[in-house]
Amino acid sequence: MAQNFSEQPKKVVESEERREWLSRKIIDLEPIEVDRYQNIGTKEDLESVVEEPLLSACQELWDKNILTEGAGANRKHFSGEYGIAPAYIEIDYDRLSEENKEIAKSMGIVSYSDNHNHVLIEMPMDQSSTGAEVQERAEIIAHRFVKQRFRPETETLDEIKRANRFDPSMTMEEIREELGVDPHDGSFGPQSFYGGYWSPETQLLYKNEGQYKKSLEEVDEKK
Repeated sequence: MAQNFSEQPKKVVESEERREWLSRKIIDLEPIEVDRYQNIGTKEDLESVVEEPLLSACQELWDKNILTEGAGANRKHFSGEYGIAPAYIEIDYDRLSEENKEIAKSMGIVSYSDNHNHVLIEMPMDQSSTGAEVQERAEIIAHRFVKQRFRPETETLDEIKRANRFDPSMTMEEIREELGVDPHDGSFGPQSFYGGYWSPETQLLYKNEGQYKKSLEEVDEKK
């Protein structure tokens, strides 16, 4: 079979663009304006929310089943009145294995907000810091973590009912009828209240189908 070279030029261009991006100083890089990474379902999703110097590290963490909640390395780190803010990676601490919790605590600061613990790992920068330099520091951080079982954020049906002020004893048919929906409309399920992916197998609501599938991966890990 003849080899198809049609995609090769595009890959070369992308590689050159990435090298140019990493050679630039962080002080010249525009931020990607997003809140915490709320709905990451695939490794590719990270490309649209993580700034280039930190992307490879966040992708490695994803491969190790670790949820990155935020990351930053851009010109805004140089505009504060208190000096240069460090680049950072923020991880959901509560969803780390015990081994990874110890690793995280050795590198970062654990704090509590939004009903769970986060660990913030910082990387100092100066006016001359480049994308490549920050990328290298971030990859060193990611390398230290070990692969673990994926621990997604989930909700049970009873939790969803209570959050929407329904008695937990009510059936979905009764809830549909109270909301003016056909009681037999199976498309209106637990995911219909605020999105996500409902798994009939586990009886849990996940952020998305990608996180559900990732949670099925079997991983041997230290307790």
